[in-house]
Amino acid sequence: MCYGYCYTRLEVEPGEATVLHQSRDDNKNNCPDLRVKGTLSDTHWKELVQLVDRDALLALPDSIGCPGCVDEVVTSLEVRFSNHTKKIVRYNFGRAPKDVQTLSARLAALQEKLERELPPTTTRCGHG
Repeated sequence: MCYGYCYTRLEVEPGEATVLHQSRDDNKNNCPDLRVKGTLSDTHWKELVQLVDRDALLALPDSIGCPGCVDEVVTSLEVRFSNHTKKIVRYNFGRAPKDVQTLSARLAALQEKLERELPPTTTRCGHG
């Protein structure tokens, strides 16, 4: 069960990273989307790209374990390749498969850093 800002998305691309928090509340006056963008250096981008083992990632199943079972938080990792293909892997928060553990940890640290810049949530919306 989730209320408040239940959905968080981190998008990373060359030069920029964006965190978006969204609510399940249809009334965007109560729970407006919260977004913050940050600059991503070329060095940081290249480090993230180097953490992607394309073959290992493509070999992973689309779901690891039972994402979301017993109300666990689900992590979805989507990587878009230069040839316009993509791979999405879903797993429970904190249980990244070995092949993406380092990438997942680096993305989580980047997200945490950006989230410090988000505006405070409204008391009507709460936290999920």
